Amino acid sequence: MKDYLIYPEGYTEAKANKVSNGCGTGSWKGSLVPDTIYTIRITDACNIHDFEYHYGMTMHSKDVADNRFLLNMHRIINKKSKWSKFLNPLRKVRAQEYYLAVAHLGEKAFLANKEGIIR
Repeated sequence: MKDYLIYPEGYTEAKANKVSNGCGTGSWKGSLVPDTIYTIRITDACNIHDFEYHYGMTMHSKDVADNRFLLNMHRIINKKSKWSKFLNPLRKVRAQEYYLAVAHLGEKAFLANKEGIIR
């Protein structure tokens, strides 16, 4: 596991691979969402987010997952960027767009196959 990323207790890449599909949904629409932001791969942030959506059982855990997703994207951008002065501001704007998409539109995905969710 990459030491600069933040992930929940119990997270391992092996466990995540069973419930994660990178960025986007598992359907054909998911192929419309790139796993890169201006050449930087953010798949690990997406996989952690998928893992948290799969195992989260409260709407608070969804909010935590969404916020951690944004934080991890920023950490990846800061770690991997070679052209930080020019591209990092653009990458961070795109990361914010990914965050807003899951924060505002991700409830259906979070609630999928769950019963008894605490709101």
